[in-house]
Amino acid sequence: ARLLVPYKVPPFTMPFNIAALMYLSSTTSQAYFATSLNSILPEHAGRTEAIEYDWSLLLQAIPKGVGQVYLADNTATGIIMIVGMCVCSPIAAVAATLGSFIGILTGVAVGADPAAVYFGLWGYNSVLGAITVGGMFFVINGPCIPFAAYCAVMCALTTPTIGAMLGTVGVPAMTFPFCVCALTFYLLQGSVSKIIAVSLATASVPEEHYRRLHITQFVAKSFRAMADQMNLRPHQQGPMTKKARLELQLYKHFSARTLGELLNFLDLDDDGYVNFLDLSCLIVRCNYGHVPKEMLSEIWQLSCSEATDKLDREGLSDFIAMRLLLKKKREDVDAYLEMLDCDATGFVSIEKINEALEAFGQKGLNAGEQHMLLEQYCRHSALNDDGEMEWWRLADVLQYSFMNYLYKG
Repeated sequence: ARLLVPYKVPPFTMPFNIAALMYLSSTTSQAYFATSLNSILPEHAGRTEAIEYDWSLLLQAIPKGVGQVYLADNTATGIIMIVGMCVCSPIAAVAATLGSFIGILTGVAVGADPAAVYFGLWGYNSVLGAITVGGMFFVINGPCIPFAAYCAVMCALTTPTIGAMLGTVGVPAMTFPFCVCALTFYLLQGSVSKIIAVSLATASVPEEHYRRLHITQFVAKSFRAMADQMNLRPHQQGPMTKKARLELQLYKHFSARTLGELLNFLDLDDDGYVNFLDLSCLIVRCNYGHVPKEMLSEIWQLSCSEATDKLDREGLSDFIAMRLLLKKKREDVDAYLEMLDCDATGFVSIEKINEALEAFGQKGLNAGEQHMLLEQYCRHSALNDDGEMEWWRLADVLQYSFMNYLYKG
């Protein structure tokens, strides 16, 4: 594993394969450590006729391919493993199932031995390859899906190749094919456009990698929005983005249940309207997130359809939905900046921010954007002796740029 550290590549199951190879190859001819393995020279089948496969057995082989990762050639056991993976990571469960399917399909395409295909032996390496590239060590996105499928195909094709070589000393292929292919694909990081490898220090489940990607994209937009549009008011900008409209509709749906109760509570005059003062005071009293009154005023102006100081039911619905959306974005930024604070000092640097942005395929902040960021931060707080910023104060500074996220500049 240490040999691969300079290349930032995980060892996968290579240590197990090397240890198993050393043990099995040295005990095949030993009386006291005898195994059931025998040296087998690869044979050429010499078939010219088409091979017929039982499609019902091929379907059963899909979960068997997943089970064979743990040496279980049972359909029910494979299904249980897929369900267990789904509890932890639905993306990994889908990748495992598709990987096994691709491996079996590859075996059928090249005319593999039906018995080996039915036992799932053409699927298990593809399962590991699909999980590795399809979200576990790469961020799952559009380009990553065919990349993972290609890795699964290569794992399947490499299995008989390595099996033929190791069979001469009576050793099965084990997961050597997966290691060879996965290491090759992982070394391609940075060489393939839009394929984002996950650093070993931050590796987690595929869903978390996907969430970090979207948070990183949002944070990058927030930094640039602050640098480019800090002095613009949101209502002076272009129309709302399609993504923002969809998110707002979702939050409006969740807030619809309490909308009537809130309107009745705040509508002291029974005229069907609420005013800004009553609503902002209620939010402050309820300690509903750290939202400056100036930002509430901005949201209020965006929600008012006319030049008025009151909101009707529809305007109040827009206000609540926008407030919930911006609150969620603030929580995402807090979590993101806190994640960069690996030493739990409460501070982050420009360098760490740029490294994190580039790690997820985003362009780092240029010199002008860095200068603007530091200038805006220093208006509210001072840098520490190392030139770093308190991440929660930086999140406060970024709050106004959240409004620009909703609109096209």
